[in-house]
Amino acid sequence: MVAVIDFGSQYTQLIARRIRELKIFCRIFPSSVSFETLKDSNISVVVLSGGPGHIPHLDNIDFDRRILEHFYILGICYGMQITAKYFGGEVVPGDKREYGETVFYPDTSDRIFKGISEETIVWMSHWDSVSKLPENFKVIGRTKNTKIAAMRSNDGRVYGFQFHPEVVHTREGTTILKNFLYDVCNLKPVWDSGSMLKMVEKEVRERVGDGKVICGLSGGVDSATLSVILHNVCGENAISVFVNNGLLRKGEAEKIIEVFKERVNLRYIDAGD
Repeated sequence: MVAVIDFGSQYTQLIARRIRELKIFCRIFPSSVSFETLKDSNISVVVLSGGPGHIPHLDNIDFDRRILEHFYILGICYGMQITAKYFGGEVVPGDKREYGETVFYPDTSDRIFKGISEETIVWMSHWDSVSKLPENFKVIGRTKNTKIAAMRSNDGRVYGFQFHPEVVHTREGTTILKNFLYDVCNLKPVWDSGSMLKMVEKEVRERVGDGKVICGLSGGVDSATLSVILHNVCGENAISVFVNNGLLRKGEAEKIIEVFKERVNLRYIDAGD
């Protein structure tokens, strides 16, 4: 399973979506997540998101650095800078911001760039950049303004991109992510949304057992989905409570009752007065 560690990037959810579109399950964790939590979650691959921060001193970052030693790693933008800094490289402020579509020159002999054009368009959004590689790392891509736009460790376990492969502006980004997940990390495309449903049902079954559970049903997507899942797993031991607070749109309460009365163990409370 893949962990996406969020350092405040606007693209974190998109990274997770792209990975799931490649039929690999992933979860998003905060940057403060511990190594033990990832290990207990059966994580084998970690993607470090971008972020708005700067890293003059690694000690100022709330991040368990042991994570970088024990998993396959892909650092994206800020995530690449953290990775480089941790392993002994240098990160400096750029002379000017690199933002927008940029021509990228990958080392196409590297397996992560298998099938990628010798010149391709990627999306950049950064001030800082890696100015000096860590020992036992090599450059595998550059742009006109960024000499180290992609790097990897000599053992092939750790990769870093200064660009964003998850956005559509990076024209061959999906192929790059696919190469990383399938060829570098040896993951198999076996996950789909049905797999997530089975996982959630299993978790509910383990937590609730033979006990009873109450679900507050508003009629929205989130509570409706949970209500049906709980009913499928727990049957009559799951009670869905719908409270009409008198502030609903005309006919909305009646519609919710009509939709769910045959699907879940529904209790209706009229609190409109």
